Amino acid sequence: MRILFLFPALTLAACGAKDAGEEFPAGTPTWYQDVAPIASENCVNCHNEGGIASFLDLGEYDQAKAWASLIQAKVESLEMPPFLAADTPECNNEWGFMHDKRLAISDISTIAAWVEAGSPEGDPQTAAETTIPPVVHIARIDQELSPVTAYTTRPSSEIEDELICFVLDPQLASTRFLEGFEPTPDNLDVTHHMVVNTATRAEANAMDAADGKVDGIYDCFGGTGASGPLIGGWVPGTGPTLYPNQSALPVSPEEVFVVQMHYHNVPTAETDRSGMQLQWSDSAPEKLIYVELIGNASDAADGLQPGPNDPGEPAFFIPAGAKRHTEISRHSVPIPEGEEYSIFMVVPHMHYVGVEMRAWIERADGTPGPCLVHTPAWDFDWQLFYYYDAAADNAPITRAGDTLVLECTYDNTTDNEGVQRIMAEHGLNEPQDVVLGDGSLFEMCILAVGAIPR
Repeated sequence: MRILFLFPALTLAACGAKDAGEEFPAGTPTWYQDVAPIASENCVNCHNEGGIASFLDLGEYDQAKAWASLIQAKVESLEMPPFLAADTPECNNEWGFMHDKRLAISDISTIAAWVEAGSPEGDPQTAAETTIPPVVHIARIDQELSPVTAYTTRPSSEIEDELICFVLDPQLASTRFLEGFEPTPDNLDVTHHMVVNTATRAEANAMDAADGKVDGIYDCFGGTGASGPLIGGWVPGTGPTLYPNQSALPVSPEEVFVVQMHYHNVPTAETDRSGMQLQWSDSAPEKLIYVELIGNASDAADGLQPGPNDPGEPAFFIPAGAKRHTEISRHSVPIPEGEEYSIFMVVPHMHYVGVEMRAWIERADGTPGPCLVHTPAWDFDWQLFYYYDAAADNAPITRAGDTLVLECTYDNTTDNEGVQRIMAEHGLNEPQDVVLGDGSLFEMCILAVGAIPR
């Protein structure tokens, strides 16, 4: 889904700028006076020399001007900065997300007007002040974990994308409480995102050994395969995962971390040794964090609702050629009777055929509850984590007896770039029927939900 804006007339302060000897009407946005502050605040943390998107350094006027039309297209379509959750008529978010990357409409209007005026430079001698947001870190580093050996990716001539899992063992002597973790991506030329779960040591060893060798590394497209909670993740531009104040996640001596890395397809093989830094507490916090993976219903007994292309009984089935195909499932919220929880994190997940996902709560009495997240333009390449400020009680609330409803929409035609990608990756000439599963020829409809007691 492409979102377009009808921009109101601009009423910007006159800057009287000149660019390469040209005169511009008063009020014309220029780089140094108007656009550079927007780029600095919202883009430069990724788009800089040596950064995750170093091909375009938005701290430099010449590069910004050369890419001006693409910049305008990306911000107008809301593809950049990446933030897939949207406020829509179907999903009114009254709380707002923490760390919301979306540009204000006024900023998008300024960029559009700047590009349409020819991307004037303005006067560097009277440049507006620019501020790059500081990088946030965990309060302290109690432990660092990374693979024993670096992983060598496969070149794009052999594979489209790689999703590889690493087993990292904190070797705990007793239960400790995780207060936060900070990913340490290594090779930014190839790393795309990171997802971290816990698993029992026996479970992780079994997944590791399934490929015929025990080396702490295994392929894992659909997810880590771990049954333990999702503790957080990383995508370009994000910092550490910090849980709400006075809360933490218990990790037992029998548990390890499983880290899923998504690697870009690049022309040559690259090495990577991404890891993470951990902030621990030895004493139990006021509130324990609960994270549940909810969804992936395969039949009516799992909560799957009748769908438009079911072959009989409800089944997760997306036939080749189907557009706007929906799979809806209903799940009881696992909360003890009489208790309320504040939701602090939601993480939608589908694969390449998915195009839209929405999740909401229905109350025990059948009345509508809060909509948790809506991604009307799903993109597998941006597996984003969305946080509510539960510590300030500015977050959706769920109660015993509530039902979580998931609605996932798919486009299994060649109009979907994700389907084109699958076909190219697997040497296919046409779309295939899709069912529930882990691989890239399969689909998912799942939501990770993090909550703390109120």
